[in-house]
Amino acid sequence: MFFERHVQELIENFVPETSDVEELTSTLILGGEFVRNLTIRQLLPPIRDMVSKEDDSSDTTSEDGNGPVMDHLDFGALFKYIPHLEEIHVTYGIRNCGMNFSWDLFQFTKH
Repeated sequence: MFFERHVQELIENFVPETSDVEELTSTLILGGEFVRNLTIRQLLPPIRDMVSKEDDSSDTTSEDGNGPVMDHLDFGALFKYIPHLEEIHVTYGIRNCGMNFSWDLFQFTKH
């Protein structure tokens, strides 16, 4: 139960291209066999720089070289460290965004 909650928090607070994947990987190497189910309540999008926010007329995707390379956490790479995973629930969204609300928070990819 502890490792399930800890892994859940690491995944929910993971910011693509900003957070350290090695921290999550090392945690799963140590305790991945104790994780039976995961309930992920949010997936954070990559942090965009101010230039891409100001220029909404252009498509800022990784195809142009301007957007983020990683849009979200790659679960496929993590599943090999969780051999006894029986159940996973994933909610694509952001919880408690408060005054920082923007519709862009709910568009994980534009391609």
